[in-house]
Amino acid sequence: MNIKINEEIKTTLQQDEILSSSGGIKRIIACAGSGKTFVLTRSIVQVLKKGLCAPEEILAITFTKNAAENMRARIRQQLDKKIDFNSINIYTYNSFGNLIISENSFLMGLGSGYRLINISKSWQILYLIAGNMQFKNIAVPKDTARFLNELLRYINDLKSNLISANELKDYCNKRMEIIRDFSSSALSRQELEIMQYQDELAAVYEKYEEIKDGSNLIDYHDHVFKPYMLFLNNKTVLSKYRNKYKYIFIDEFQDTDVAQACLVSMIYDPAYSSLTIVGDDDQGIYSFRGACVENILNFDKWSCFREQEFKNFYLTTNFRSGANIVKSIERLIGCNDYRFEKKLEPESEDKHSDVFFSSYQNHESEAEGIAENIKTLLSAGFKLKDIAVISRRKNFNLITEALEKNSLTYELISSRSFFYEPEILFLVSWLMLIEDVLNQYHLIYILQSGKYKISDRDIFFLKNFPVFKKCEKDDEEKNNEQKKSKKSSKSFLIDAVYNSKANKNISPESKARLREFIDDLNLYISQASLLNPGGLINLVFENSGLADELRSGFSKTSKQKIKNIETLIKLSSDFELQDNSASLESFILYLKDVAKTEEENPETFEFSNSNSIKIMSIHAAKGLEFKAVFMPALKKNDYFGKNISRIFKIPALLRKDKSVYRDIKSFTSLKSFNMELKKINTEEERRIFYVGCSRAEVFLFLSSSGSHELDQGDKNTKGSALAFLEEIVSGGNVICLNDLGVSYLKNHFNIDTGAFYTSLKNYFVNLYNLENAEPRISGKRIGCDLSDEEQSHYEKILSIAADSVSVPNLKINSKINLLKKENPGFYKAFIEKFALMPLNLKQDLKFIKKTLHHDGYAKPGRRKNIKNNFSLTELIAYLKCPAYYKWRYLYNIPEPQNANAATGLEVHRHIQALTSIRYKEIVNPPLIDDSNITEEQYMCNLKNSAAKENIYNLVQNFYKSSVFEFNDASEIIIEQLFYWNNNGFIINCKTDRIDRIGKKNFRIIDYKASESKYAAKTDSYISQLKAYTCGISAIFNTAPENIINFLLYLKDAEISSMVFSENELLLFKNLAAGAVEKIKAYKFEASLKDSCKKECPYFSLCALEL
Repeated sequence: MNIKINEEIKTTLQQDEILSSSGGIKRIIACAGSGKTFVLTRSIVQVLKKGLCAPEEILAITFTKNAAENMRARIRQQLDKKIDFNSINIYTYNSFGNLIISENSFLMGLGSGYRLINISKSWQILYLIAGNMQFKNIAVPKDTARFLNELLRYINDLKSNLISANELKDYCNKRMEIIRDFSSSALSRQELEIMQYQDELAAVYEKYEEIKDGSNLIDYHDHVFKPYMLFLNNKTVLSKYRNKYKYIFIDEFQDTDVAQACLVSMIYDPAYSSLTIVGDDDQGIYSFRGACVENILNFDKWSCFREQEFKNFYLTTNFRSGANIVKSIERLIGCNDYRFEKKLEPESEDKHSDVFFSSYQNHESEAEGIAENIKTLLSAGFKLKDIAVISRRKNFNLITEALEKNSLTYELISSRSFFYEPEILFLVSWLMLIEDVLNQYHLIYILQSGKYKISDRDIFFLKNFPVFKKCEKDDEEKNNEQKKSKKSSKSFLIDAVYNSKANKNISPESKARLREFIDDLNLYISQASLLNPGGLINLVFENSGLADELRSGFSKTSKQKIKNIETLIKLSSDFELQDNSASLESFILYLKDVAKTEEENPETFEFSNSNSIKIMSIHAAKGLEFKAVFMPALKKNDYFGKNISRIFKIPALLRKDKSVYRDIKSFTSLKSFNMELKKINTEEERRIFYVGCSRAEVFLFLSSSGSHELDQGDKNTKGSALAFLEEIVSGGNVICLNDLGVSYLKNHFNIDTGAFYTSLKNYFVNLYNLENAEPRISGKRIGCDLSDEEQSHYEKILSIAADSVSVPNLKINSKINLLKKENPGFYKAFIEKFALMPLNLKQDLKFIKKTLHHDGYAKPGRRKNIKNNFSLTELIAYLKCPAYYKWRYLYNIPEPQNANAATGLEVHRHIQALTSIRYKEIVNPPLIDDSNITEEQYMCNLKNSAAKENIYNLVQNFYKSSVFEFNDASEIIIEQLFYWNNNGFIINCKTDRIDRIGKKNFRIIDYKASESKYAAKTDSYISQLKAYTCGISAIFNTAPENIINFLLYLKDAEISSMVFSENELLLFKNLAAGAVEKIKAYKFEASLKDSCKKECPYFSLCALEL
């Protein structure tokens, strides 16, 4: 085995000791910035270098996909190309658990097609369970979202502690026997209170698991829980995995929960394998997620390791931070008792760094002080991306406002939940706005989206333009609103949008886009009363251009975004099935509740490489490093905020995550028990603060606000200070940057600082001799106020640039140079206000063209770009009438409201429900329905509901039809989106129902809410079926003659069936391809017929054009 290893990095004695050791169990305690990833990856490479095992016999587990990819990249870089790198098993805990589940799904009672559900889906299941339960010992609060979220957290806690539903029920049955052994009567009463509601929670837990298993679903925590239970009950399977891996490496072991750590212990075989765990007990900060720092502290005491060869190693040299910072954070973390004895050392005493402290009168001045200090750092040569603002609580509003005010670019880093994926946020923002047009947050989000591109400048002028309220309402409402607006000076952004035509500060191009937005909004509002939420989402998706954008790309990202949107539509369908009378308003409330349940997941933190200040929580910052770190809001109440205790708690003796719970019986008083819990929690908070401070390489800025009461000699002021602050500055090497900072440390902690500067600028003047250095700031100002004269000149420049873009022979360079000569004062002011760039002609031109959105200006005769992807509805519309296509899809002129379309959507929803009820086992996607409602009950409910009679009659015709009696399918696919590639252009289709019959045969069923006698539409219907056949034939690689098509006319219950030949489909493909070519050639001929006036909403437009 010839393996080349990069030998450029020099190793320390501690690292050499680890790399030279072999066999047994290694526990590596790696302090912050000590190079643990290097040691871990080098250890793996050395195992391969020595030929100790094959690549596939190595197992490495870490926590996030990014960490796993980083580890993979480092190992790949050091390995010889002859090594089968892909054979090395590098997983996250969840991906490793999923591998075990996929290989043993049938042993776990799952099918091969099991699906992972997200938090929202788990919440839905619990929503259904809770709605059918009568709680006696649990008071259900008004906040449904919190109640259901607490149920889910409780179940997750049970799984993290490896507690099954049966174990919980057994414990409940023995409660009185258990309570008798407690030493403290107060603790026994407390435990009895917790036990009182466990029976009902056990029933919820059991039902939740039953529904998941019955629907072939698993949740996030099942990835570890189910493999553990499998190994516990099946020694044969366990033995297979224990003999599979010779070398096991576990990263970030301090962040494991009980279940994860136990799973690792089970696959380790002392007779066969070697185990290395790496972590830092000082960085265990995820107990809110179930992580147990005792795992790494007490690993050697576990029964399975007690007799094994076990050795501890330490990495205590910090390569990240300078000496002053290292000494400060070492002093801080040394105050913890529950930790390994070790001392963090700097790489070099000569490595410069400093810790600063400032105190401010209030939060606003603190935020402004941070912005000023950042500007000074920039003047000293720092880049924006070298700087981070990190806080325990995510209250960053004032800080971001101060950064914007000072034209400092920043990026907020947070976990992105499903509801904050851009495509989902866009659609949900539309729903929120349709429901409440005064919702400014969602209005701005939509206006600045890719379709409308309304700039910050335009938003500024819209907000500051006085208007009467003119939302589209009837005349009486308008008059009332105008009267009210005269009495009150308050107006809303939506009012300004509706009145943007009168706003002289808005460019004509922006006004046109605002008009387009108003048309879209009016369309959606008018359709909202006719469509169900899923239909409305689909309308926005198609009409907004988002569908075209995503379907034109075939990357994994585009496919995932489409899948996310399908999930949102499915979410709305599930909601409607639970409530036949579901409205948009109730669905919006439902979405808000579901979104609240999304917890912050480190797996979804997103970081860009842009040159911007990073703003984030301490938990999001773990593993990162920055040259300068700001830690604001270090007053006790600001730092900790309000901790909300959990509603549902696990009985103490069932908990395995903290030894204090296992020892609860021996505590003689409730007070002593609570004091021990408080100490444990305080030490974790100290670890969190340590993690935040240890991100800094050169400068650590600490600050607090609200200290003006100090001069009054209030004896209680010490209680308002954060104790961790005293611990980190007590060495006397902190530098105060204002006089309030000096007073704060003296009054609160009786600390005299060794150095004091009136500003950070003075510090740099002293350090680098940078006298009179002024901050160099780049970036674009947003929302600057303009005088009338400036506005006039600004519009002249825009006019010149616009002329140049639309008329090629004009020379913009000479005109701008002329403007410079004619009015150099204004030109300089213009550039400084809107660009903050040096006066350079090339850059000026680039900026002005960019400001104008150069590509958006149409040259004379220029046509819109024609897309390469279409919905089947669009394509059939063109085949029927090219002029109709032009008005409807090219010019986006909406059709009048169509009650038949709304009826069709409603009927389809009920047909889907009935199909799912009858063919529950083979319907895909599966319907979760715990109520066990029968078809007869569903039809009876529909008949007695508020549904219109015609809807019931249409559904009744389906219910009685022979189509509903087909029972030869092995799988039924309902409401399926798919994509058909026809000679390079893409058509997206959505079938009502596809039946898979055996391996090669298929049945396509399409429902029409009309009568069979309407022959006018027959050609369009047949074209639809031909397209479906083309797509299904290609996707499933089956011949067209194996696909039979059915049209069910619901109004008269007539059924048509047809099979298409290869020649028929070839003619249709050519017809469709020809239509696309004509669309690209801009051929939209109108030929008026007698029927047009009656049937087509665009008749008058065609008549006018002709």
